[in-house]
Order: sequence, then structure tokens, then C-alpha cells
Amino acid sequence: MIHGSRTQAVQGGGASTAIIIEEAKAAEIAPIIVSAYRLSEREAEVTRLILHGLSTKEIAAEMYLSAYTVQDYLKAIFDKVGVRSRRQLAARLYEEHYWPNYGRGELHPDPTGAPAGFRG
Repeated sequence: MIHGSRTQAVQGGGASTAIIIEEAKAAEIAPIIVSAYRLSEREAEVTRLILHGLSTKEIAAEMYLSAYTVQDYLKAIFDKVGVRSRRQLAARLYEEHYWPNYGRGELHPDPTGAPAGFRG
């Protein structure tokens, strides 16, 4: 992640810019993943709920949708990510985006096992 800010000018001098470059935290990676796979806001929400271990019926109730609509979202998500199942989806996201940072002290899955960046 890159952060920058303009500092105030000191008497007689000009202002300068401070730039900080740091490794992205898990919560900062989630929106990048959503963008990389071109997931819509609703698809990202379904993905988050999948990673929390919810069933189709539970996702439908949580999002006020029919189970058929949830299935349509799942098909779209699977196509975009290039997987065929919920397990493959979770494995792909974990292996590609979270496993490389595991053990660095920043990844602490919640009790359901969902990666930190996808917590609700």
C-alpha cells in the first residue's frame, strides 16, 4: 500500500510530500481481490458469506434473496474466479491471497475460519 500526504510549509521553505510504502494488511487486500476478479458488490457479499461457511439457504435469508438467485450469484462468482465449487473458491482465495502472508502476525481468521479481510 502506498500512502501520501502533503506536509505544511515551514517558514521560509516550501511544503513537501511524505510517502509511506508498506505491505498491505489482509483487510486492505479484500477489496483488491474483489476488483481483480471483477465481482459486483452483491457477488462480493455472497463470497464473504461463503467464506463464513453459510449455506445457500442461509445466504438467501441473510441477503433477502431466493435460493435460486443465490445460485445464480454462485455461478457468476465461480466463472469469474475460475473454480467449480465453494471449496475451490475458498482454496483459491486463500492460497493466492492469504497463504503467502500467513505467519507474519496479520492473518487471524475469525472463529468460522474466514480470512480477516472478508469479515463482515
